[in-house]
Amino acid sequence: MNVLIQILCILISFIYGFVSFIGYKYNNKLGNNSFIWQLIFNLFYSFINVLLYVIIIYKINGGIFHVYFIFSLIIGFIVSNNIVKSIKIKRDNNKNMI
Repeated sequence: MNVLIQILCILISFIYGFVSFIGYKYNNKLGNNSFIWQLIFNLFYSFINVLLYVIIIYKINGGIFHVYFIFSLIIGFIVSNNIVKSIKIKRDNNKNMI
């Protein structure tokens, strides 16, 4: 696997971390009914999310996974969490000023 495909896979993993965090955030808001329904929604969403990631990586580089793809996915998840928190803090500060 050449370097360009590896860099592309790392970038896609990072972006997929962003997308999956936003999806998990909205998925948790969906399942407020009961614990069982929330568990079912989370398991189904996780299964679809992992399956989609595997399909994307398979289409790009033939399904070859490396540890740094997963690290990039986790870093994207964490960075998007920090961005959402900072936006929420700024929005709360703006509401308090008004």
